Amino acid sequence: MLNELLKEPRKLNTITKYPSILTYHQLGKKGTVIEELTSQYYECSDEEILEGTEKANGTNTRIIICGQDYLIGTREEIIYAKGDRIRNDQLSILSNCIPIAEKLISANLFNSDELFVIYGENYGKNIGDGYKNYTTKEVAFKVFDIWALYVDEIKELLNMELNQLATWREHGNQPYFSINKLKEYCEVLKLEKTPVLFTIKKKELPTSIEDMYEFLSQFKETRIGLDCVGKSEGFVVRSSDKKYIKKVRFEEYEKTLKIK
Repeated sequence: MLNELLKEPRKLNTITKYPSILTYHQLGKKGTVIEELTSQYYECSDEEILEGTEKANGTNTRIIICGQDYLIGTREEIIYAKGDRIRNDQLSILSNCIPIAEKLISANLFNSDELFVIYGENYGKNIGDGYKNYTTKEVAFKVFDIWALYVDEIKELLNMELNQLATWREHGNQPYFSINKLKEYCEVLKLEKTPVLFTIKKKELPTSIEDMYEFLSQFKETRIGLDCVGKSEGFVVRSSDKKYIKKVRFEEYEKTLKIK
């Protein structure tokens, strides 16, 4: 079934890409932030409960599964299809994710009439400029989101133009699993989820740069170290339906506040 969908590779890639994640505060000059919050197409209510998970410094990776077939992609492109039908040798990603995908399909948990997209951070040795905060010799994959659609629904989407599909994606139309459903699926699939750092009402999130940095500083140490414990990159905060999503990284706040 994936072969049929791959007749429109650019469109399938666009449909399954992870949406852009805005910074919590608006970016200023030279990697700093300014005292203004970013706004997106959807802003959740002040009473909504948000979940904050650690942001790993690695490569945003997706594993796309349909029955006994799969694809692997970075955030930007699909780089591998089972059986070497597509292969773009980004070895640090493929050497880790191909065995994960093979193990997933061997469990026979996926139907051939549904497309599952599993998003995770591939991180560790030689992946990203901060890999030494986690390890010197290992790689790992931590899941942060999953969604699924019937293949017939994907075929309908493939009738749209590329720019329409990008708008569809960026406006929260990918049907992400809720926070609780995501946790359940990770347990069933025996996949590790990115660690939850906190839950908070939207109205309780700090709004000033200094207050946000103080809040962020509770989570300085990474919780996903493999054979060492270094500095965390920051966190991502999401609503249960994943329509509200923002990232907060130490780098921007420390540059802004001139903290070394």
